[in-house]
Parts: sequence; structure tokens; C-alpha cells
Amino acid sequence: MDTITCLWIQKKLDTTSILCINSWLKLNYKVRIYTYTIGFRNEWINTEYDKQVEICDANSIYDNGHLSVMKYEFISDKFRFILFRDNKIKKEKVIWLDTDQFLIRRMNTTMNFVAGQHTLLKGAFAHKKGVVAIPTIFAMCFNGTESVDWIKILREGKSSTAYQSGYLKRFEKEISNTQLMVDPVIFAPIHWGWAKDIYTKPELEKRMKYGLKPPEYCTLTNDKNIIGIHLWRQMVKKNKWKITHNSIYNKLKNKVM
Repeated sequence: MDTITCLWIQKKLDTTSILCINSWLKLNYKVRIYTYTIGFRNEWINTEYDKQVEICDANSIYDNGHLSVMKYEFISDKFRFILFRDNKIKKEKVIWLDTDQFLIRRMNTTMNFVAGQHTLLKGAFAHKKGVVAIPTIFAMCFNGTESVDWIKILREGKSSTAYQSGYLKRFEKEISNTQLMVDPVIFAPIHWGWAKDIYTKPELEKRMKYGLKPPEYCTLTNDKNIIGIHLWRQMVKKNKWKITHNSIYNKLKNKVM
């Protein structure tokens, strides 16, 4: 039984994380949740998934004393890259998912991979070099044999911006020079341009945005190339969208609850 690894820094899981982890458990994965919180609550105690969930001390991977001053996203970036760096010695299979990555079907973890994400094709923020997809960190699998320089990615520097850590910037550059990135449709069939629709509508708005075309809801569940759906939690938190009863989000929730 494969194990999915994730990190949760806050004191307790939010509803999106519980939804997504439920989707992993339903597909018969074990789940290893790393946390910095003492006494972290395991939501699956005394449920059918009790033995599939393991709570681990995040300090065993990255001892961080800057939780109050460092952005959680930046801590998460560094944590996962240290995890993969150390696995170069262990050479175990490590599957990483962010806790807003919903799974529809099981992943092919016989190979190393990194999730892809569509870039904007039109508009002011279209990719200047015409690149149609970039690597992202919300779904990854490595077995320690990958030709990725994690030490280079983890070097300290002043390349961080308000929205992106220097670690992530170096990761994107490093992975772009490999064949590790999979098609964006596999883990991110819904671009962030339609993130609001996930929470507020039963179907995605059909008009094209940024040169991209959205899938229909039936495609998300019937297309076997689609493994999961990234739910863009940060955008929900930032914009404070209210989840409607007949939304895509609740349709997904009904599949695993």
C-alpha cells in the first residue's frame, strides 16, 4: 500500500484538507501527515481509516524555529525539498501531495514525476517565452534516483518575492530542464482562472480565459487521464468565496463522504 506524505502547519486541518485526504484514503493509500503541533488531532481515529493515517513530527525533517516570522508557504517549500534531498540517501519512494489536491483515481507511482500547470497563453501575464506549462509542487513522486539537485534548490539567498520562495523559483528552473513534468491535465485540469467556479457553480463557466478552455464536469470524472483536481485553497482564503450547495466542490465531497 503506497503512502502519501503531506505537511500541515496550522493547529488543525481545515475542511478542504479533510476532503482531499479522504479522497486519498478512499483510494486505499496510507497517509503520513507531518505537523509542528503537539497533540495534533487525527481526524480519522475510530473510523474505518484509523490504521491508514500516521501523524509525524515535522521537526524530524526540518526543525523550524521561525514559524511565527516565516510564511507558511515558504516553510512548506523548504520542508518538502529537504524531504527529497534526504531521500537521495534512503532511496525510498516518496509521494507528496498538497492537502488541497483531490484525487479521483490512483496515481502511477512506478516513475518519478512532478505535476504540471498550464501557463497563461493570452493577456498581460502570458508567459513571455511562450511556455505552455510549468512544473509545480502540489503533486510529486521521487524514489531517490532522480537527477534533481536538491542541494542547489535549497541554497539560501535573497531571490524570494512576496508570493514565491527562492526555493520554489529554483525548483521550477531545475525541473524545467528535465523530463519529469507530467501533463497539467493529470493533476490540474481546472486552471486557477476557474477556481471560483469550483466553489460556487455546478459547472465551470464555458468561456475561454487567458487563451485556455475549461473542461466540463463530466470530463473530470470520466477522463481516465485525469488523476486529480487541484482545489486552489489559497485563492479561496484570499477571496473569501462562499461554497454553494450545488457546487463542484460539494459534488466532489459527496463522492468521498
